[in-house]
Amino acid sequence: MRAALLALLACAPLGGQGLELLEPGLMQQLDAMKRQVDQEFRSADGSRPVATSATRSIYLPGYGAVFSIEVNLAPTGSLSPFRRSYAAEEIQAINQRKRGGLEPLRRKMRQILVEHGAALTGLAPDLQVALAVTLFHFPWEDRTQLPSQIVIAARRGALAQEPILTTRHY
Repeated sequence: MRAALLALLACAPLGGQGLELLEPGLMQQLDAMKRQVDQEFRSADGSRPVATSATRSIYLPGYGAVFSIEVNLAPTGSLSPFRRSYAAEEIQAINQRKRGGLEPLRRKMRQILVEHGAALTGLAPDLQVALAVTLFHFPWEDRTQLPSQIVIAARRGALAQEPILTTRHY
């Protein structure tokens, strides 16, 4: 039985046909940019926003590279047996702090993309480099006028000059 299974596997086509492997240099560049994004959102002085996840990178053939991270614009304590709820005023204040953090976050995202995205020389100049930030929210929060995600992108070749960045809120 085992020999028949091995023979069948030896004759079966491998699922890796047509698989595009990334050049080691591009992989190193993607990893370096991941570290840069992590470092930007994990500042030693504890400034906002605060990363709640590690940065991930995704290479999409025909599109380019996407870097994603989750951040909290206004860290608060979670509910616990010692704190069972927030007052309505506190919830509103948290919403206001988060809304106030949106524009600084967009500026920070633009800065990261412009300063570090051009270094991805393993990507063709016409491919995109995108930074997607997912905003962390507790289920009890007031999410009025708060997006779930902000995505900023530009062609890699344009990042070295005056880039045209597209920003979308979801």
